[in-house]
Amino acid sequence: MNNTFVYDIFLVLGPLVPLIAGAGLFMFGWAFGRRRWLYQSFIFAMALSGLVCQIGLAFGFGEGTRTPYLNLFRWSPVPDFAVDVAFRGDLLSFFFGLPLSALSFLLVAYLLVRQPGPERGDGIERGRIYGLLLMAEGTALAAFYSADLVLLWGWLEALGLCFYLLAGPGLRGASSLKASYQGYSVSLLAGFIILAPLLVIISRNGGSARYDQFSPATVDTLLFTFVVIGTVAKAAQFPFQVIFGEVKNLPAAAHALIGVGTVFPLAIYLPARLQIIAADRVDLFSALGWLYLPVGALTIICAGGLALRESSAVQRTAYLVAGSFGFVVLALGLGNLPAALLQLLGLSVAGPLLFLCADLLQIENAPAPPDPQNAAKSIPIVRPALFRPVLAICYLTGASGVVGLPLTPAYTARWQTLGDLLAANHRLYFGLAVIGLGLMALALVLAFAAFLQQPHNTQDKIYSRRWLPLFAPAGLAGLAAILGIAPTLTSDWLASFTARVPSFGPQRLPNSVLSTGGWFGLVLALSLFAGAALIWRTQKVQPAPAFNGGMLFGAEAEAERKLHLSRNKALVVIEENEAHGFEDEFFKVGLRDMKPPPPKVEPRLSVSDYFAPLLERLTEPYKLLNTAYGGSILGKILIKVLEFIRRIFEWITERFYPAL
Repeated sequence: MNNTFVYDIFLVLGPLVPLIAGAGLFMFGWAFGRRRWLYQSFIFAMALSGLVCQIGLAFGFGEGTRTPYLNLFRWSPVPDFAVDVAFRGDLLSFFFGLPLSALSFLLVAYLLVRQPGPERGDGIERGRIYGLLLMAEGTALAAFYSADLVLLWGWLEALGLCFYLLAGPGLRGASSLKASYQGYSVSLLAGFIILAPLLVIISRNGGSARYDQFSPATVDTLLFTFVVIGTVAKAAQFPFQVIFGEVKNLPAAAHALIGVGTVFPLAIYLPARLQIIAADRVDLFSALGWLYLPVGALTIICAGGLALRESSAVQRTAYLVAGSFGFVVLALGLGNLPAALLQLLGLSVAGPLLFLCADLLQIENAPAPPDPQNAAKSIPIVRPALFRPVLAICYLTGASGVVGLPLTPAYTARWQTLGDLLAANHRLYFGLAVIGLGLMALALVLAFAAFLQQPHNTQDKIYSRRWLPLFAPAGLAGLAAILGIAPTLTSDWLASFTARVPSFGPQRLPNSVLSTGGWFGLVLALSLFAGAALIWRTQKVQPAPAFNGGMLFGAEAEAERKLHLSRNKALVVIEENEAHGFEDEFFKVGLRDMKPPPPKVEPRLSVSDYFAPLLERLTEPYKLLNTAYGGSILGKILIKVLEFIRRIFEWITERFYPAL
């Protein structure tokens, strides 16, 4: 009896401790003053407390004695209607709550050691960002473990308020942008769209809002449709705020916690909760495939296009994570809930890893941050010499997880979702998803190539404490690699979970394929690393020019010929040669009469050199199709499409041109 009471206490303390601590930091963070050690210790302890409570609940679920439940009080505003301020923990809630607590702990610990600091470097008032992140964690955990549907809706709206405060007015003490306010208004409207069907469901249930006391007849497809529309609209606020609002100025850790930890999981949790209630009557997810499939496909292709256009590493990662969530929506539309949950679990590892790597890569390439005590002075960031290679490996691991390569815990579910689209004859959605996936992969490759080409603005020194910012991404990369090599660890947990929640149906992910693919992913990753090392090694071999009397001969004529052949003269690199003769007594007499040697020119092929033969062959078909030469309107449209494809290939070549 005492053990069950302890688990009930863990159930309540998990949401309330970070929520109360976050509210205190948000309001009174300035009171810590210069006591940095006390300030950071308090934040670390509060983030750790949420994780400890979830681990304590894990022991309770392992014993299986009783479902943790604690009712604080009941509020009845009108007769025959009651709202229970109660918390109840089952496997569905724990499936979302444990990754959120672990993610919050890792991200808060990362922010405490990140350079530059997320507060003084970004002009954020003291305590505000940690307070809002802890409040977001507490409200999300309270929503996951709430036993009352109306209270669950209330926690969703409280999370929306935290999201709005993070979008500007709660961090820097200033008014928010108009776009942020409009996004919050849309979130409130989506909340009322959710509340209306919930009230109808509660009225059908006799006024009781406890979801464990609902009859399956209270939920139908129409009410479920309105709930899904509201949750999808709330989830869409994350990329919307990244494009137009102030969320784009947040540190990457805040992006990861808001998007991957709270917004996207809650968009799945509430419909899944209703699906469990009505599991004996109808498969609601399959019935709503007409809504889920287009939303998922459009999310993937739009997020991939936005990521390809974006130059900021953190904002690009936000679009990539949104595109990866589109595959979760597609799996829901196909009725394959195990595949959706497995992809969401993989995204909870790969998404934050990519966010943190993008943040550190951006810090590595950015100019030295200004000293807050003296704005005219710059303080270069000190990193160990091996910091960048380890960071690059972590970035590639996160990129493989987002794209869905074999070395990731959710790759089988990703490709199974694409296969189910073809099997169900959804070729349009399949095409959009594949194109969007290609755009996402291209954006990741371009971002990594830009990181390799840009010089880093950090100092290499041996200092053990400078490894601390890399602990969180390295831990996530190690977890992703373990789950990729032995994905049965994830599949076994999901199989046990779905077996105890019968509404999710049989699992369709064979363990043999998972194990084989995990080792194949490891071999593939090692091969890619070996190939990259070989290319890096061979590019260091440079041919030395022949000197004769201290001057170069033949370089000027060769450069002139290359300039005439190339249509893009801007891509020819011209460097001044500093050699004006030998320092020898024999040549000193004629040094004054010697002219400086011609500039050393490094000839390179331009973009036009690659596509000139193709353009010449397209000249005759162009005359037949273009309306200016008597062609048809349809031919003119086709010509425009071909020109657009040509410009894309030219743009890609220009992006990779320095590496050729």
